[in-house]
Amino acid sequence: MTQSFSDQIAIATTYLENLGWKIITFSDKLPEGVYGRIYYVNKEIHLSDRIPSAEQALFTLLHEGGHALSYIKYYEVLGEKQPITEKRELYAYLYGWVLIKKLKIEISKEIWRKKNK
Repeated sequence: MTQSFSDQIAIATTYLENLGWKIITFSDKLPEGVYGRIYYVNKEIHLSDRIPSAEQALFTLLHEGGHALSYIKYYEVLGEKQPITEKRELYAYLYGWVLIKKLKIEISKEIWRKKNK
């Protein structure tokens, strides 16, 4: 059964909100191709209102959700310091995939990898 991007966004949003994260839409201008930000201390994921498609919104939410899951594991649970930016992005990719599998979101590993280059 195929779910719409909107349905998958709702599933991911609910899951992240149940973990204590707030999902906020904002209208600030970001660099080209950037559609989301995470604010760890406030436990907020900000998504741009300028995301060009529901598909891109889903990928952005899952990427930022990957940041959130890695933050929970490494910083809240294990007490480690935040890694350098490159490692944070790797964690977002890896934990975004964990989120996809956990929530049974219909994205192949090949597409996830391609969208996160």
